[in-house]
This record gives sequence, structure tokens and C-alpha cells, in this order.
Amino acid sequence: MTTETHTLPVTSGTSGLRWRRLVLAFAATFLLLIAIAAVGTYVYASSNAGRILPGVSIGGVSVAGLTPDAAKAKLATSLPDVSAGAMTVKAGSVQEKIAYADIGRSYNLDQAIDDAMSIGRQGNPLEQLGDQLRTLSTGVTLAPSVSYDAQALQDHVAQIVTTAQVTPVDASISFKNGEYVVTPATDGQQLDADAVLRQAIAALDTDSIADTAVDVPATTISAGISTPDAQAALGHLQAVTSDPLLLTIGATTHTVDAATLRGWTRLDETTPGQWSVVVDRGAIDQLVGVLKAQVDQPPVEADFKFENGAATAVAGATGYEVNAAGSSDAIYNALVGRASGTPATQVTLPVTTTVPSFTTEEAQSLVARVELLGTWTTHYIPSPLTTVARTSAVPRR
Repeated sequence: MTTETHTLPVTSGTSGLRWRRLVLAFAATFLLLIAIAAVGTYVYASSNAGRILPGVSIGGVSVAGLTPDAAKAKLATSLPDVSAGAMTVKAGSVQEKIAYADIGRSYNLDQAIDDAMSIGRQGNPLEQLGDQLRTLSTGVTLAPSVSYDAQALQDHVAQIVTTAQVTPVDASISFKNGEYVVTPATDGQQLDADAVLRQAIAALDTDSIADTAVDVPATTISAGISTPDAQAALGHLQAVTSDPLLLTIGATTHTVDAATLRGWTRLDETTPGQWSVVVDRGAIDQLVGVLKAQVDQPPVEADFKFENGAATAVAGATGYEVNAAGSSDAIYNALVGRASGTPATQVTLPVTTTVPSFTTEEAQSLVARVELLGTWTTHYIPSPLTTVARTSAVPRR
């Protein structure tokens, strides 16, 4: 007879109990570790009460084991002086330096020391223990922040920008020492004060003791009236007055020199940046009047005279009269034409000729027919006003 034995699975509470024991053991161990860490950190912190833990440096200067006051005193003499340098600000064409000392640049030592004191003393016991172990093993270096007087910086920048701002100056024409001269235009420049301040702040946000520089270009503002505009206007005037003007009046000539022409003309600024050449009509009329007095003559009638009883023809003469209005217009138009680019060096003045009613030719054609018919003498009573006796002859044609 064969007997078979079978093992049947038996469910037991032994396994669950084992897991509960493991969890409890882990928790107890963890709590023990926390307790040990808490005790350790407490003991370590207590041994350094009121002092910065070992291994801590600020800006490369060890402050381990120092009280806040002692650390501050050490840092004040050991850290590089961040107030010794300067920042060069170039704003447009202006360049000035702002000394760090003038804006109160310094370290925030109190904040740096507070941060150093907090190392190894923040967080739960395990975090504190970790910080303490890391500080002991590798050390911790804090970088001190640097501050400055923001208002002082803004004031310095505003002063530089104000100096750099340049208002454009228009070109102008003035009369000096008997002649017109051009004062050239000057372009202005404008700066963005906020941009200069932003760059200055960015340059100062560092603990470096080195000098820094800020360069903000200016925006050029052109003058409203340019130098070429003024020079062109003066060129128009010079075109009128630079060369003499020759006046032809019948068979005679008269030269108006450049100095006289300059006295006849001027520049008027009709609107800003727009000049016109003005020619003095009065001066032209005056000259024409003088020339007219010199040239004008009435016609002379031909006549006869007797020599030894024989008749001879006396020549007459053509009369001349200068057209005053036409002459003035001709001179004026010639000068205005020069200003507009039409050169004129000579002007012929209009002159009217008048032929005598009894011409020389007529007298010569009749002289052979002229006879002396008689003579007579008229006596005047002598007086201070009339003391002349005249003898006359009457010809017959």
C-alpha cells in the first residue's frame, strides 16, 4: 500500500508581523539619527554660539569662529576697497568720471555677516548637520554684495547728460565791417538719460574694484537752417556785386564799380532760412538822374552867318534825351538777373534823339540863295543892366 504525503499552504500572520517590525525598526533608527543629529548640531552650534561656524569665508576672507562685530572689523580692513575706483561715463561728445566714493559705493557687510551666521543653523537637524559637515570639509565662501547711493548716481548722470545735450544752432547771415558774412550752423545732440542711467547701474552691479566705463552715443539733431543754405543766399548777393556794370548811353559809357553795387544791394531774410536780394531802386534812379543831366541836350536849329558880306551855313545839332524810367528798369533788371543766375556785364540805356526842324543839310542847300539885305544898330540907354549895342542883319532867301 502506497502512502502519499502532500504539503498544503498554510497562511500565517508571521510575515506581516515581520514587516511591521522592520518598519518600526527603521522608524526608530531614523528617529534616533534625527535625535543624534539634533544633539550633534545643538552641541556644535552651542560650542560656536554667537560666532560664525568654522570653514566660512566672505569674499575670500576667513571669518570662521568670529563674532559678527569681529568679522565686520576684519572684513573692513581685508576686503578690497570698492570705493577706490571710478566709472567713466561717455555721453555723446562729453566724457566725465564718477568716483565710486562720490556715490557711496561700499559692501553690504551686515547682510554678508547675517548670511554667514545662518550657515549650519537653518533647516531641520539633518539639513543643519549636512551644512555643518560640508562647511567643515570643503568650506563655504560667500560673495558680499555691493551697494551705492542710487540718488547720488542719478544726480551725477543727470548732470553729465545735461552737459552733453547740445541745442542746434541755425546758420545765419550778418553784416559786419561793411560786408555780409555767414555764421555756420552747428548740429545739436540729444541723449537718452534713462539709457545712460541703466548702463551705469549695470556697470556698478558687481563687487569688482576695477574701473568701469559707460558709452552711450548721442542722437544728432540737424540745424533747421544749414550752412549751405546761407552760403547759397550770400552767393546770390555776391553774383550781383562782384563785377562792375558798364552802362552805355549813346556814345558815352559809365562804369558802376563793385563797391557802388554793394551799396545798392542788401539781403533780407523773408522767412527763416530764406533770403532774398534787394536792389535799391532809389540809388539807381539817382544815378540815372545824374547821367540824364550830363547827356540830355535839346536840338539846335541850323542857321546862317555872314562873313565879309557872304553867307555861310551854321550847322545844327541833334538833340538827346535819356529815358529815365526805361534806364532805371534796365539797370534794375540786369542786377536782379545776376541774382537769379543770368550774368550781365553791360546795359545799354534807352536814349531818344530829336532832329532839329531846320537841319544842317537844309541850311547848306539854301546858303547860296541867302543875301544880306541890310544892317541896323539898336542903341540901349546905358545903365548897370543894359550897356550893349547890337548890329543885326536880315538875310533874304
